Amino acid sequence: MKLLVGTLYTIENEFEECCDSIRRQSYREFDHIVLRDLSKKEAHEALYGLFMEKSGEYDLLVKVDADMVIEDRDLFRKIVERFESDSELDLLLIAVHDFPADRLVTGLNVFRNSVRWELGEEALFTDRTYLVGTVRKKVKDATELAPAAIHCANPSPFQAYHYGFHRGMKAVLGGDRWGVLAALHSHYRRNRDLRLAYALLGADAAFTHDFSVHHISYNDDTLLEYFETRYERVPEEQVHRAVSRSKVFWLFRFSILRRLAQRYYRIRSDRSRGRLGRR
Repeated sequence: MKLLVGTLYTIENEFEECCDSIRRQSYREFDHIVLRDLSKKEAHEALYGLFMEKSGEYDLLVKVDADMVIEDRDLFRKIVERFESDSELDLLLIAVHDFPADRLVTGLNVFRNSVRWELGEEALFTDRTYLVGTVRKKVKDATELAPAAIHCANPSPFQAYHYGFHRGMKAVLGGDRWGVLAALHSHYRRNRDLRLAYALLGADAAFTHDFSVHHISYNDDTLLEYFETRYERVPEEQVHRAVSRSKVFWLFRFSILRRLAQRYYRIRSDRSRGRLGRR
């Protein structure tokens, strides 16, 4: 099997380590492409579009984000063996260890060349734009090959802030990141790490009315300018005080507040999608 390994890169601190970990793989039948400085939507559409165009040349697409560092040099070989042993398997979702949340999260995705994507308007849940009818079997692996990589292990201050904003926005829009945010909050309370503080403040920004999904890409300067103005040059202790005063800190400090907020945002998301009254 020949692999197309795709990496989407903008500002991720772990990029060089990511590329080194790919070059160290014992399985050598792959080409590695890096798509640089595109918006989240543009980058994913370019990668999926290229894979569909070259489906006759590659058997699998392995999506390794620029903030992922693979620790097992035999990972690609094991992935190939997994697909060769199961002809029905079209999508393998391998968990990675997420540093900010200090837990496993779904992260490194592998697609067979029969999968097709609908390249349209989706700008947030970009990994879910594949056409369901083209996936015969999907497997989530949190044990056998996991953790496939370490995710976001050494984020820059703004990268950490953006991490929190990204996951906060997914929670606000009815996604599945509430557990990740709760784990991030718990990790921060255990370690009081400045990078985790920035991530919580980024999540807090997603719960305001100042930002939307249109600010999710690294190359949108709105969020960066907001971060630089409010947090980049302030003393560390002042950043921690800002966390203690933030809405998201208290949402995840008390489970009843989190449940109420989760219900509110789920209802709001359902209304925006026109789902209420049709269930």
